[in-house]
Amino acid sequence: WNSVHNTMRKDLSNNSYVTFDLVHKSNPKLTVLPDSLEQIKKIVIDNKSKIIRASGGHHTFSAISLSDDVVLRTFNLKKVLNLDKEKMQITMESGMLLHELNMYLKENGLALPILPAIPWQCVGGALATSTHGSVTNRGSLSSLVVNITMVLSDGTHRTFSSKDKEFEAVITGLGCLGIVYSVTLRCVPAFAIKHT
Repeated sequence: WNSVHNTMRKDLSNNSYVTFDLVHKSNPKLTVLPDSLEQIKKIVIDNKSKIIRASGGHHTFSAISLSDDVVLRTFNLKKVLNLDKEKMQITMESGMLLHELNMYLKENGLALPILPAIPWQCVGGALATSTHGSVTNRGSLSSLVVNITMVLSDGTHRTFSSKDKEFEAVITGLGCLGIVYSVTLRCVPAFAIKHT
């Protein structure tokens, strides 16, 4: 997947937007690949009258990430911003793919208690679509969110936590409420699952 993903990254930075299944396509006038919160804010401010859609792993079965105006690719937003082993929480940028996050956590003796079957999704997209795991009694991936930092339509940013009345709408906002920059997730000690 990585070699395909990197190939698509090159193509998508210069060409039309295509979802991973090659079904949904658009011809954005502008494709941007920010690598910081400040760059996202500038993109939003510079394109106020346009439809901006964020897309990371482009692992979607729908047209939710399409725009003929601006597609913001999160390929360069993959940094771990904080790891608190004592609290068992990790803060990372929204473009990190789940398999990259899993490898980082494994190296640090931690894991996510909920995982979808497809590890190629980016953290921001998996949360925005309320991606779930394989059991019904553990919640969706979004149930792990401690806080989430989002760039709003006016180009400002805000961090939402469970104390905010908008919190649940923001964490599963389908990209409609802003562009997710970073997320803090609750973790558990590393564990292994035996598949038989």
